[in-house]
Amino acid sequence: MRITKHELTELILATPVENYLVIELSADAMLKNARYQTEWAVAEHFQRFRPSNRVRGLIVASRQELALPDPQGLLNECLVDLLMLVARDESGIPTTATVHLRTDTAARHKKYPFFLMPEEFSLPVPRGADTALLLFNGVGGDKSFIRETMKLAADAGYRITATEMLRIEALTRTGAETLGGRLAEAEGFDTVIFARDPGGRAIATLTRLSGKRIITREDLIVSIFEKRADGQSGKLKAAASATGRERLEHHERSHGLSRITGGVGARGPGETVQEERKRSLKVRQRLIRTALEKERGRRENQRKFRARTNHPTVAIVGYTNAGKSTLFNALIGEKVVRESGEFFSSIDPKIRLVSLFGRKLFLLDTVGFIEGMSKGVLDAFEQTFTEILNATLILQVVDPTDREWRAKKRYVDELLDACGVAVGSVEVLYSKRDLLKEHLPDGGERCYAAQDRDDIRRLKKFVFERLFGERVTPQ
Repeated sequence: MRITKHELTELILATPVENYLVIELSADAMLKNARYQTEWAVAEHFQRFRPSNRVRGLIVASRQELALPDPQGLLNECLVDLLMLVARDESGIPTTATVHLRTDTAARHKKYPFFLMPEEFSLPVPRGADTALLLFNGVGGDKSFIRETMKLAADAGYRITATEMLRIEALTRTGAETLGGRLAEAEGFDTVIFARDPGGRAIATLTRLSGKRIITREDLIVSIFEKRADGQSGKLKAAASATGRERLEHHERSHGLSRITGGVGARGPGETVQEERKRSLKVRQRLIRTALEKERGRRENQRKFRARTNHPTVAIVGYTNAGKSTLFNALIGEKVVRESGEFFSSIDPKIRLVSLFGRKLFLLDTVGFIEGMSKGVLDAFEQTFTEILNATLILQVVDPTDREWRAKKRYVDELLDACGVAVGSVEVLYSKRDLLKEHLPDGGERCYAAQDRDDIRRLKKFVFERLFGERVTPQ
């Protein structure tokens, strides 16, 4: 990406020293610029910004270097390759430039004296099975979806070396052929990830013409399930969702060739490659279904045992990465499940018998939900929904530090409603209180920090009184 330092210097010097200057860049030119009087106005500029294939970089010049909490997140959701933060002295002269590139990690960036800054920045062009182009087809300007998909790709183990926006979601035959030819000539990635499924036939055409692996956002979700599953239940669910996905794609793709031909134009006596693959998938799906039935029976026996004990069950649910596992561990007082900032850190449901103020209850940690899970994936988690449906109390964990928390909460509400959960059995809790900088949701009554012992004791008291209808005063 080329930056004309002379033109940039003139723009900065022409901007009043107390103002912020925001510049949008293409690959080799400055496209537009805007001046703002407050940092809040700059934040609004980024909120309004719509990703495009044309804008590849952003520059912000200010009296002091703009403090951004998550520069890499901004790069990802805006789909730009470069973010430059320029600091100015009291007379308005630019002094330093901090450059963040899309291929950097969150902790990596480069700081230059402004006038020693290079005029051209290039991204490395790595190769390998884990390098990928992320194609946002039919997404529009939904930056929350974009940011979430970028994180899914990272958690699935891919290095995103390029991104591109496509207006349409599904590809026609001509569109797939045109795109396939273009992808065949592109370098720097061996995998192409579609944010939305372009259709099985389009995937088959693109695979044949480009010579690259073509996958979708749902494939990322399934691959993360497979990586995270460490118990029999989770592995079966991951296998079921993967096989269901594979059968759906196989059904949509074009027919294969006969293995044994009977002459020119003849079909031949042997089964086609497609028929062989279809038969193999049917057998695999039947075996998985049988294993799932056994697992369902085991879970049902466990549920009947819990019912005989007359101990209530509390299920913790919520959007992925909202803090469910962290709360589960905090309520138990030990690290039973894995905690991380990654999506789907816990696939296998964890159930523990715990004691609150002398009364026993079962505590259930569930897999996190994410928008865009297909019916095939959701069906594989039927037992999780059954556990939730039979719970006495459901604690829905919401992360209010996420700008899209209201939409994510609404999505979880809709899923719970669809599986028949009564509204009165759900209590909403807001996690990460220690990271909140704005006003607390719900007046702060249901907000907590998992590391704060007083907050956890307050939650235990709330759960106890909600379950048993008795008031208790914690020591």
